[in-house]
Amino acid sequence: MRPEFLVFYGGPDQIMGITSGIATIVGLALMFWNKLVVAFGKITNRFHPAPHTGETPDSPAQQEGQPR
Repeated sequence: MRPEFLVFYGGPDQIMGITSGIATIVGLALMFWNKLVVAFGKITNRFHPAPHTGETPDSPAQQEGQPR
């Protein structure tokens, strides 16, 4: 085995710290997933806003006679 490849060896003592950090980041992302998605949506809407049609949604009182 060539000595320069020893740099790429990752034993359990090196790998466990990396996987623990990755697991922490994934765990936090799962706990706050909804907030992350909303924040991402707000950021992307700043760059690509939805076109404004000028119409307002109908109120529930106006929709009573319409089938669902």
